[in-house]
Amino acid sequence: MRKLLFSVVVLAGTWAFLGPKAGASVLNPFRHFFDHHEPVKPKTPEEIKPSWALGQKLYVRACESCHGPKGNGEGFWVLPTGEKAPALNHLNPRETTPEFLTQMIAQGKGMMPQWSLVLNRVQIESLVQYLRSINTQDTN
Repeated sequence: MRKLLFSVVVLAGTWAFLGPKAGASVLNPFRHFFDHHEPVKPKTPEEIKPSWALGQKLYVRACESCHGPKGNGEGFWVLPTGEKAPALNHLNPRETTPEFLTQMIAQGKGMMPQWSLVLNRVQIESLVQYLRSINTQDTN
């Protein structure tokens, strides 16, 4: 009797947990374990497009500690020379071109690291999009 009760409880609990939406039925609650589905193919870097949102996430992870949360140079770290990192929200028009920003991020300059060793092309282009969006300098 205990085995029957245990089986019923396990079967009912499994069905209640998985439910009919997961493909489980009262008669075969474990069918979903044996169904063969095509594995999800991860996107390759060529399929991923640069985006402002990705640039913002990368900025928070890689740039914010030196350049500050608003890009104003008020970051947590101070350079070994005692200076703060440059502000990125008031760049002159020459410094806001995608080519200049891409080169600066990829190759670095002075104390800024060479991010092309860590970031791929799509990530760098996403950062460029984000940096251009936070720049408030007039471009007349």
